[in-house]
Amino acid sequence: MEFFATVVLVSLLLWIVWSFVSVLRGGNGGETRSEPLSVGQWAVRIAGPPVLGLIAASIGQGLASVGR
Repeated sequence: MEFFATVVLVSLLLWIVWSFVSVLRGGNGGETRSEPLSVGQWAVRIAGPPVLGLIAASIGQGLASVGR
């Protein structure tokens, strides 16, 4: 349960940072072209932060278990 809570928290924080940075870079991820995003680009935008959060939490849990 602790691992799941860590994954959710890290994912949420990364998603907030990811969104904030994309807004600062021009609102659409820093791209200057005007054509709409492809499905793959939307998938990366939406799924990127939770996947990074899962990876970061897994590494953190692994390091914590080694430290015990």
